[in-house]
Parts: sequence; structure tokens; C-alpha cells
Amino acid sequence: MLCAIKGLSVYYTEYGQGMPVLCIHGYEVDHRIMSGCLEPIFSETSGYRRIYLDLPGMGKTAAADWIINADAMLELIVEFVRKVIKDENFLLAGESYGGYLSLGLIREMREKILGVLLICPVVIADINKRVLPTRNTIWNDEKAFEQYKGDPALEEYLNMAVVAMPTMFERYKADVLPGVKAGNKKFLSKFNATGYAFTLEEELQALVFDGPACILTGRQDDIAGFRDAMMLLAGFTRSTFAVLDSAGHNLQIESEDVFEAHVNDWLWRVDAGLNLIETDLDTEICANCGYEDAVYDTKISAKNNTDVYTCENCGCSYSRNKKTFDLIYHKGKKLNWEEYLQSKLTFPFTCVISEYQEDGILQQGDELVAHGVVGEDDLYGVLFNTRKGRKKYIFPACDLEIKGSDDENAKIMHNYAVWFANCR
Repeated sequence: MLCAIKGLSVYYTEYGQGMPVLCIHGYEVDHRIMSGCLEPIFSETSGYRRIYLDLPGMGKTAAADWIINADAMLELIVEFVRKVIKDENFLLAGESYGGYLSLGLIREMREKILGVLLICPVVIADINKRVLPTRNTIWNDEKAFEQYKGDPALEEYLNMAVVAMPTMFERYKADVLPGVKAGNKKFLSKFNATGYAFTLEEELQALVFDGPACILTGRQDDIAGFRDAMMLLAGFTRSTFAVLDSAGHNLQIESEDVFEAHVNDWLWRVDAGLNLIETDLDTEICANCGYEDAVYDTKISAKNNTDVYTCENCGCSYSRNKKTFDLIYHKGKKLNWEEYLQSKLTFPFTCVISEYQEDGILQQGDELVAHGVVGEDDLYGVLFNTRKGRKKYIFPACDLEIKGSDDENAKIMHNYAVWFANCR
């Protein structure tokens, strides 16, 4: 699949349906390093739409003259989110340099990101300023590699491996090597020398993110290290931070079982944060459009048994935070009732005042003709321009109903009144 951004066709592939998960790979590799380690996990669950893109100059995405630094790279990712994920909230996963870019994306779109997974993240762009351990090979099954003698990829793999085994070498050749071969070497060399860093890197080191996060680092990682990532702990207030022994910059391969356990725990914590208000009913009022008897408890993750509400009337799916009662929209967006009523209702129409009125000329039971929306009040909600005979009145829509009719206007007015009384 391709997404056009400023004349550049950005390649991406996706799997599954549900909550979007944007996966950003590291430098000089491509999307396969992410799909190779995450798809075995996501294939065991449901409710996630995994989106793997190739960054410019890597994989199947060409280089572009305007991608001159990390700021421009981030600009491309932000635009990619707006075009592919659109208005939905999403999860974010970044590996190595993709983790570095993810920090920038959190800064730009924090309110849309529900959870973050960082794998061996780069936190300081200048490698000479990073605090790095000395890489050493803890285990090398040399005899088992005799079958690979003459394989040009073997030396490069062994130079990077902390734990070297044939099964891991095969993973390296499947997940890492293809992206290395596909990269635009000229572009990547120039970008690395002149544009690798953000202009506001120090801000990212003090970033605040209060959603579920998982930061995984390798104790023997001599490329990104683990100490620099510790700077994120103060601001990532709901993060699990792990330093995995016997793991380098490819910890997802070298510590596969531990890696998968942490990712599953992260997904559980994400889902747990989206738990719903407990109810004995299978249906309730839609908190978005006010529609009654159209909201069902739907599994978003069969593995973690987490539910979201889905409304068949407005098409949105959402969950409600049990502590704050805030709504989190997964599909669709919160209605702007002023715009919605103006666009969906057919004016003029006859309606009746349905609620008791303490003061004024107009009283419950009076018949009015609504001619249009005039605005919205903080207390009374959407206001209509109405007439009774020759006289004009500004009247709140929440106190009006259409009796003796089941047309679309009547349904919309009923839904708004229900929403205003119960969900505002």
C-alpha cells in the first residue's frame, strides 16, 4: 500500500482490524524488523490494526530531497498518521531510531496516543554522547554455524550478536537483513551525517506521557545502550522499564520469550485502561449520539478480554475510563452537535416544548416552528431560531420534541434530548 505525502509514495503494509498500532522501524532497516517480532504476538489476539511503514530511503519508500533532518522525517510521519489513521486514537511502537522518532511524535500528537512501546530506543542522536556498554558475545554456538560457512551475512551478524545461534541468525536474515540491503546508502549516509537529530532533542528527554508504556533495552546494547533511556522514566509515569541481560540491539530476537511477555503485559495494561463502566445491561445510551438500545459490549481483544462500546447508529466505538469517566474514541469522533443538527435536520419543522419552563411567555406544550440553528450556549446547549405565530424566539433544542412522527427529524431530536439529559 502507498500513501502520497508531498510527492513521495510512502510504502506501508497493515494487518488486522480494530485499534490502530503504528509501528516505526529503526535506521537502515525496514518495516520487517517490526512485523517480524510483533506479528507473532498480534496473531494470537484480535482487535488491533497493525500498520508498518517504511521510512524514506528505507525498504520500499524512496528517498526525498526535502527529508533533510529528523524534523522533516517527523513531519512526514505526522502527515502519514493524518492520512492513514485519520481521527482515531492509536498505539505507537518504535524500534531504535524509530523509538527516537516516536518521542517526537508523542510530543506532536500526545492526545491521540493511548500507549507506547519502545524497543532499544535511541534517546541521544549523537552516538559519541551516548552512554554505551561494551558489547561482548555471551554465547556463540560456533559448531552450529559451520553449515553457514560462506554466507556473506554471517560475519555481519556475528559482529552484532550478543547471543549467537542458528535460529537467531535465520531471524536476522528474515527480519533485519532485507531492510539493510534495500536501503538507499547514499541518502542514509548523508542523513546520518547532517540530519539524524531533532533540533529540540533535549525537550524529548523530559517528555511527559501518562499512558501505559513499555521501554525495553539490552544490557549489552552497544548501539543505543540502556542508561540514556532511563531519562524517560520520570516523565513516563506508567512505564515498565526493563534492561534485559544477554541482549544487544536486537533484543527482540535474542530474548524472544521475555520480549513477548513484556509486549503482552503492555497490551494488557492498555486494554485495562480502557475498561468500561460496569453495567448489567447489554445496551445503553450512546454517549456520542444519544441513541438508545444500540450500544453493545464488543470484544476488542479476545486474548485480554477487554470490551468497548460500539453504536450501530453513529458508527463510533469508544470506551469510558472508570476513574475519570472520560471517553476514548477508537473509531469515529465526538459529535459537534451544533454542526450535526444544522446539517442533518430538515428545516423548518413543527415541534413542541417538552419540558416545564419556569419563566417566560413560552410554556410546556406550546407549539413552535424551528427554522434553523443559531448557536450553542454553555448552559442550554444548541439553540434554535423558532417562531410562534409572528413572534421569533431563541429556544434550546434540548427542550423540544416532535410528536406523532417517526421521521428522521424526530429521531435526531429525540437522540439529542436523550444525550443532553444523560451524557453531556
